Amino acid sequence: MRLYLTYRGYRVLIAQNGFEAIETAGSEIPDLVITDIMLQDMDGVRIALELRKDAKTRHIPILALTAKTFSEANDEIMPNVFNDILKKPVNLHQFEAKIEELLKEFAGKQKIKENPF
Repeated sequence: MRLYLTYRGYRVLIAQNGFEAIETAGSEIPDLVITDIMLQDMDGVRIALELRKDAKTRHIPILALTAKTFSEANDEIMPNVFNDILKKPVNLHQFEAKIEELLKEFAGKQKIKENPF
């Protein structure tokens, strides 16, 4: 996915674990965070919750990837933690379309937030 997104012109930051993901998001303030729900050191839900607690990162849209069925995933996920969830294996065209959708949706919200007039 990283190679595909880089090839398509996206700047991709990679974190080796959940703690690094939170730190990188806080220092780089990316336009979008993509995480797997099931990770070894810290699951994607906890990463998202930590990002939502921080004023610097709470506005960042978060796209989750999961191998679980949607009903299993939705039972574990608190409302408003993730902006969207894609089931793995992910179709790359669907993946990019979802990224573009989230970027456009939140770019508009961020501009309104920064300059309400």
